[in-house]
Amino acid sequence: MIFSTLLLVSLAQASVTEQLEQASNSSLPESERMLVFEGLANSASSLRPDLERIAADATANPNHRWISIRALGKSGLAEARPALESLCNDNDSSIRVAAISALAEMSSVTSTELIAQALKDPAMIVRGSAADALGVLKDIRSIDDLETALNSSDNYYRGQSVWVRVRFVLALGKIGHKMALPALEKALTDADPKVVDASLVALKDVVGYDFSEGRNRDEHIQAWQRWIPANR
Repeated sequence: MIFSTLLLVSLAQASVTEQLEQASNSSLPESERMLVFEGLANSASSLRPDLERIAADATANPNHRWISIRALGKSGLAEARPALESLCNDNDSSIRVAAISALAEMSSVTSTELIAQALKDPAMIVRGSAADALGVLKDIRSIDDLETALNSSDNYYRGQSVWVRVRFVLALGKIGHKMALPALEKALTDADPKVVDASLVALKDVVGYDFSEGRNRDEHIQAWQRWIPANR
């Protein structure tokens, strides 16, 4: 407790860059780094201009940029949304991921359409992060976008399904609306068994229960295939 108090006092006297350096210093205990990060997020209202400037600076330390972005997201400041949305188009894919995740953390439903566009991002890791963010935001407007991404040839490699398709399916489940049932019904017959398994998880998220008890995997799938047309 005494250490935490002393650290907070020292942070109050440190520049934003010095705080970012501490928060990104892997030689420090994680608890100390998290305390610094929380301090940045809690003070984001006054530190926002500096955090936004560092976040947008392509020449800045990448770790500093990442932490600045996540601190802005953690702060929940609506004023930070335009800067975060702009960073969704940054040249660095890791920065795009950070910005998308930050917008989700601040529950920025107004950013749904922008995040949905990232389902087409050249970097697969960004597409996956966009799916995760849409699952957090639970905006039914993104259901069609996720279904389109799930069936897009961009998410196959040499004819084989790639891992990000699982994230699209799980996001449909997290949104938790019956409008996703047609897409999930189709996913039950996907050639990728991981997509099929994800659809079983997603269907339970949407409906609130499943039919797994006393059934093997094939019987479980068949039970959903009978239930969905009758309850869509």
